[in-house]
Formats: sequence, C-alpha cells, structure tokens
Amino acid sequence: MSTLTTEMALAEARDAARAGDLAGAREHLDGLDSADPEVLDLRARVLAQDGDLDGAEQAWRALDAARPGDPAAAAGLAAVADLRSGRRRRRRVVVVAGVVVLLGAVAVGGTLAAGGPSAPEAPVAAAPGTPVTPAPVPAAVPDPAPALADALARPGLTARARDGVVEVTFDEGLFAGGTTLTTGGRRLLADLGPRLVGQVREVEVVGRSVAVAGGPSSGGSTVALARAQSVAAALAEDGPPLTTFDLAAAEQTRTSGDDAARSRTVELRLTP
Repeated sequence: MSTLTTEMALAEARDAARAGDLAGAREHLDGLDSADPEVLDLRARVLAQDGDLDGAEQAWRALDAARPGDPAAAAGLAAVADLRSGRRRRRRVVVVAGVVVLLGAVAVGGTLAAGGPSAPEAPVAAAPGTPVTPAPVPAAVPDPAPALADALARPGLTARARDGVVEVTFDEGLFAGGTTLTTGGRRLLADLGPRLVGQVREVEVVGRSVAVAGGPSSGGSTVALARAQSVAAALAEDGPPLTTFDLAAAEQTRTSGDDAARSRTVELRLTP
C-alpha cells in the first residue's frame, strides 16, 4: 500500500474515531500495515476507547517494540495498568493526531511541574519604626454557581448549585448501550455544549455503569470511563476545548430494569 493511500486511510480512521464510529475506525485500520507505528498507535487508542484493553495493550507493546521509548506507548500502557488495578483515577482529555485519548492520572488539588512545587516566599520584615498599614480586606465575590445553574436549566436535565460548583444530572439515560448515544442524549449535549463556552473553568464528567455478571462490582469500569470520554467529546464539538474536561468513572450500581437504562449516563460537575 502506498504512503498516500496509508495516510488517507489513517485520516478516515481518525475522522471515524472523532465521530464515535469505533467500528468504522477499526475497519479502516484493519487494511493497513500492522507494523506501522502510526497505525499501531491509532489502533491502540481506538481499541482502548472501545473497551478492548487486551487489544490496546498488545498494540501499544508492539508500538514500544517498533519505536522504543515512545511516550504514547508508555502513557497508554500505564493507563491500561491503571484501569486494570480497579482504582478510580481522574484523567485529563487530550487530542493526539485528532483523536480523543486519555492520559495518565492528573494530580488532584494541584498541577504537576517539572521542578516540583515551589516553596512559599518568606515575608519581608518592615524596618523598625515603620508604620504598618493594614492590608485591605478584599470585597466578597458573589458565587457564580447559582446563576450558572439557572442559565443551564432546561427540560431533560437538572442543574444544581452546590459548594461553588454546578452539578448536572440527566433525567434519562444518555446511552442506548455501550458508548452509543441516544438521539435525545446527543441533542441534549449539542444544546448544552455551546452554553458552557466562557462560563466554566473545568468540567468533570463522571461516567456511570451497572455491575455485570462476572465483572467487578466496585472501582469504576472501562465502560463508565468510555462514556465520560464520549460525552466530553460531544460537549467539546461546539463547546469548551477538550482541555477543560476531566474524566472519572463512578462506582458501579446494582440496578435492573428501567433503573439500568437510566444508569447508562454521566454526571457533570462544572466549576464556573
């Protein structure tokens, strides 16, 4: 296969992945050179997003063998190990080569810097006899969360202001199954995304799922995390940039019937 043909097929696979058509992305990749590092990297990301951790791990290991020390392979293998450990971890959404992917855990309550946290500056003592002027008391800043919650309220979702953030829940499940959004769910997200632009500093998307026979009953799940990723991508289409979003998986719930359908959803925590 020529280089141009390969690049065109890779572009089509990336477009399909961005649109949430993981099966289509896999079809485009299946006809390509399985030893090509770019193909291996994209295949691993698509498989991981589709919940196939074994396939994703195999592809990332092949990428690491073909391109030793590759940062994408290292990050992907670390993410797979993290998910298999059963620990709930927050993850930052990023875009690599046009495809939404997950990086390793983001430090909670701070940022990771190359030089580590800086020490606080020591106070400068005033010269003897110098009058001390009291520091001005800053004016109280109104909490923007209630106004944002009111602005986001609409049929199909509930927005509540609590402790400086806005919690958004959806009245019905957003997913028909797996990571496939319902028509109503896609419509809700398409309406919500643009209204978040310029209104939020951070959006935490918490995916939900139900416990299944033979699977873990706690610690979150790959399906829940993939649902959070799918919703973040949908909101970012006409909404805030993807770097605004954090992903998490909620504890599995033991439900059945209609409750199981309603659990195919996510919850949002918006920081104004």
